[in-house]
Amino acid sequence: MNEFKTSPNNFVQIMTLKTHDHTGYGDLFSTICAIHYAVDKGANIINASWGFYFYEDGSHPYLDSLITTGLKQKGILFVTASGNKIDEVDAYAKKIYQDTHGTTIADSLLRNLEIHNFYPAYLSERNNNVIVATTTDGTRISPTQNYSSKYVDLGVMADSVNTTSMKFLLPFATTPLYISGSSFATAIATGKIGAHLDKSLLTADLDKQPLLENLSVGAAPVITQEAILDSQHRIHKGRVTKRD
Repeated sequence: MNEFKTSPNNFVQIMTLKTHDHTGYGDLFSTICAIHYAVDKGANIINASWGFYFYEDGSHPYLDSLITTGLKQKGILFVTASGNKIDEVDAYAKKIYQDTHGTTIADSLLRNLEIHNFYPAYLSERNNNVIVATTTDGTRISPTQNYSSKYVDLGVMADSVNTTSMKFLLPFATTPLYISGSSFATAIATGKIGAHLDKSLLTADLDKQPLLENLSVGAAPVITQEAILDSQHRIHKGRVTKRD
């Protein structure tokens, strides 16, 4: 709603579907049901501010097919979070890596989606309908969020930055409140996309690349492609990359 206040052409209708409880726990069945409900009710864009780390070989066959085939064929854009650092999950991932490779893995590499798979962000490919968002300050990615040159598409500029986190100013609050997480970057990106997108691009067999190019001007204050990011992390042609 906050992003649509400045939209020159588009308006918003919000379909709120509850998939997780007050502790942040959700199950795959409820999530799949919510996606089907959104499709049946005519959603154009799905904001998926949720996810889970996944350690099996391959992908989850039904979730993969539903998002990257079913939604793509109907012209529905799926915007999701890059994922955040979770200490207990990182500890588990380190054990798996040690058992598999016989060596330790650097903490920073656990934020790389190509090494530590986070779903549904891991479903993002160059020409499909899945857009993945993370948080940036214009020179680096949030140290508590995931990055990838292959799977992450855009960065959302933080409102408050310190050495350990990047946060967003909560809209509509009576006093300044800040909150962090790639889920909130996803919500801002979804709002900005909906507010500025040329709706004619939401066609059957949706391809996100023309869509990202269409957003490069109207959404520039939030979706960044700044050359300054070359120093460590950068967002180039709609994609986030990290130098070794």
